[in-house]
Amino acid sequence: MRAQSTRFLVLGLLGLGGCGLFLGTGVGELLEDSGLGWGDSLADESRSLDTAGGEVLPVDTAPPVDTEPPIDTGVEDVGDWAYVSAGWAHSCGVKKDGRVLCWGLDEYGQASPPAETMSIVSAGETHSCGIKLDGTAACWGYDSVGTGDLDVPEGTWTVVEAAWGQDCVGLRPDGSLEFWGRAVHEGFGNLEGTYVAVDADSYFACGIDRGGTISCWSTYLGGDFRAEAVDETPTSGRFLSLELDGSQACAVDASGSILCWGHGSTWAPSGTFAAVDVGQFHKCALRGDGTVTCWGDEDYLGPSVFDVPKGARFKQISAGGWHSCGVTVGGRALCWGWDYSGQSTPPE
Repeated sequence: MRAQSTRFLVLGLLGLGGCGLFLGTGVGELLEDSGLGWGDSLADESRSLDTAGGEVLPVDTAPPVDTEPPIDTGVEDVGDWAYVSAGWAHSCGVKKDGRVLCWGLDEYGQASPPAETMSIVSAGETHSCGIKLDGTAACWGYDSVGTGDLDVPEGTWTVVEAAWGQDCVGLRPDGSLEFWGRAVHEGFGNLEGTYVAVDADSYFACGIDRGGTISCWSTYLGGDFRAEAVDETPTSGRFLSLELDGSQACAVDASGSILCWGHGSTWAPSGTFAAVDVGQFHKCALRGDGTVTCWGDEDYLGPSVFDVPKGARFKQISAGGWHSCGVTVGGRALCWGWDYSGQSTPPE
């Protein structure tokens, strides 16, 4: 297993169908030590965008943001969604009362959540995971190994991530990192150290420790796209958030600029952003004014993947396989992109 580390300042970690802009245990201490403030809120009240299954934290300051006002479409922006997560061909979301709803492809039960109230949900490829209100977690969907690998280890969590394949990874309240599902069979063990955020994909994972250091690992020792992404991890700069998928990662630095590295195109739009999310074949970024831009190979994916709803202002976004979803400032769930399994048509 190879690893590379560098120092970062991190507010949160995104994930494909993952934990959005939720803030994990220990980030507050990191910021307090640094003397910096929290990123500015996109909601009407002074609150952070989200919190990795934990308490929503107050916000004070932000990197510079684009301030172009959104277009008034005349549609009332009122809803009761707290969070959405876009997976491969299904999506899941959490209502403000904790109810979990999923839609789209349900071939393996990945869109059939348990009857539990949750604070956060993560939609992966053929499975999903979520954190219950008591801090314990559950996963549902395809168990490729057939040995109960989606059974979540006992105890409480601050972050859970349904990554690609049937990989699962989570953070404990004490900052310890733990893998389960197919990730164990791929060679990921429970890495030493304490972390404030984590993201994972098949054979590729990154975590940020309490000191602001980001480490990336691959179970491939060389000659693989994922190993290439580990080798190209930035060695300088301060970053507010990070997201990975497949063999590529992107981060937002303290000035609001986006930096991407790894295999394939590392182009990113100029300007200032609050967050970036990496899907399987495209990426989307959220500006401080709530507007969103998406980019990727339009010739391969088609134009709908990049057709963000006009006039909408978002407080949280998630990029999936061939679609993306987000929660507007007023609490509506909106999705765009391919909809062949209904993954882009959220329920009311």
